[in-house]
Amino acid sequence: MGFLKTLEKSARNFRDERIIKPLIRSRYFQRHLYEEAGALIVELDDHRCAVSIRDQCIGKAIRQEKGWFREETMAVFEAAARRGIFVDVGANIGTQTIYALKFGGFERAICFEPHPEHLWILKANMAINDLTDRVTIMEAAAGREPGEARLFLNTLNTGASSLLHDGGSGVAVDVPVVRIEDVMADLGVSPDEIGLVWMDVEGFEGDAIAGWPSMAGLPFCVEYSPAINRLSNDVFACWKEWAVVHKDGVIWNSMPEFDISKFDRQVDFLFR
Repeated sequence: MGFLKTLEKSARNFRDERIIKPLIRSRYFQRHLYEEAGALIVELDDHRCAVSIRDQCIGKAIRQEKGWFREETMAVFEAAARRGIFVDVGANIGTQTIYALKFGGFERAICFEPHPEHLWILKANMAINDLTDRVTIMEAAAGREPGEARLFLNTLNTGASSLLHDGGSGVAVDVPVVRIEDVMADLGVSPDEIGLVWMDVEGFEGDAIAGWPSMAGLPFCVEYSPAINRLSNDVFACWKEWAVVHKDGVIWNSMPEFDISKFDRQVDFLFR
């Protein structure tokens, strides 16, 4: 059995190093990516990032500003202190996963992403940054119960696609929904192995959290927008401290002081 696993790993490494990676980095692939899929690979100082040329948010920021909230992300990694597995719920095209594995000291990552376009760009980004073997990608949304849901697509800001509301495009697709608790059990991952949970699912955070009871108390970063989120203080009762994320660092506060209703703008929270 051990020999077969070794042989399988060697074959996979040969495939990735000699076939997939050279193909992805070739001019032919990049031209095809641009012409057929509407995406391109941006060469950054210390990594590469494939982005959609149609996306006017993350894709545009990476093309023009050469990153996506990298300083804030690194501040979160520093404040969270723990390492191990990085769990990216609503991974989009994988920017935070790249930062976590290449620059944040995390050993591996588990990504949840249901958006069809995001998925193939996410996989491409893992390949062109030599991260494929360190990432498990779940092609599904995270929710309260397993099943299927309607994902409403936002064609200008693809990261704003939502399971809760139509962004105005009139385009939607059915996507699978999984409970993260079930996925972690299937993967054999215990809470002690997880260094940080990163969650951005456009208002569906409460459902994703409800589907992962053993997440309680883990270092946890979540985007909150009062316009779309359905979160209450009770959701965060299992954590002891909280902070608002800034690129210069975070200042921890005790949970009795936390009141989500006081925040009337989009903000990233960190809990531990």
